Amino acid sequence: MTGGEIAIVDDDPRIRALLRDELEDLGHRCIECNGIQELLAALELRQIQLIFLDLQMPEVDGLECLQRLAENAYQGPVLMFSGLDDPEL
Repeated sequence: MTGGEIAIVDDDPRIRALLRDELEDLGHRCIECNGIQELLAALELRQIQLIFLDLQMPEVDGLECLQRLAENAYQGPVLMFSGLDDPEL
């Protein structure tokens, strides 16, 4: 991946930092976002090529974030993750 950044969207700063550290160790540039508002602001200012998106967040969950991304014409890949141990997810 060249020329863009990875956005890590999670309400837990420890999870964001863990993912950022691992991805940066692999040579990627990353930004951390606490939720959809920070992500949408980052998309206006930066070239985001991939989004890591937590499914469970308190204000706007990952599925609603996906809808908001589509409404804002984001067409890049989104990798959703969850710390929940639920096979139905």
